[in-house]
Amino acid sequence: MEDETIPDGMAPIAVRMAVEGVPVAAIARALLLPFMLIQDALKEAACSGTLVSLPKPDWPPGQSKENRLPTEYQAMLNDTALTGLCVRAFHLTPLQARVVSIMIRRPEATKEMVHQAIEHGRDPTKDKTSAKMVDVVICGLRRRLSREPYLLPIKTLRGIGYYMDAATRKRAINLLEEFRKPHS
Repeated sequence: MEDETIPDGMAPIAVRMAVEGVPVAAIARALLLPFMLIQDALKEAACSGTLVSLPKPDWPPGQSKENRLPTEYQAMLNDTALTGLCVRAFHLTPLQARVVSIMIRRPEATKEMVHQAIEHGRDPTKDKTSAKMVDVVICGLRRRLSREPYLLPIKTLRGIGYYMDAATRKRAINLLEEFRKPHS
């Protein structure tokens, strides 16, 4: 039995996908290569310093196609439109709305993503905010969104970040659609 190796040019693609947070099994499926080949290539990249850490083995349970957002909502989910709609519909600050829009568009949001969203709208001449600001923003969002009429709980992924489960994300989209209809 010959040792299989990853085809030329595929390792850098796998590494780029891993840097973006794509799990090993998802990379293997996308590149149509065996899991073990991808995992070995990513381990080599981690040993050489090209990759800081290995990604998760696969997506969390419950991330099947049935739990993803319906395709008819994809047009509404661009950054600017969704953020503006969240400000008006959920009575949020622009900063809070940027964070919520990330959580609606993605199955999970790392603390780094949330911190980047916080930094995005800030004056570039000012000092960068502390990573603790993420906790402050999430706390405020939980207080506002977990009560009536919204009921949109934000959950914690220990050591990773935050998420809204698929049902909550769909509820958020439905609330935004209801809000948008009379204002269109």
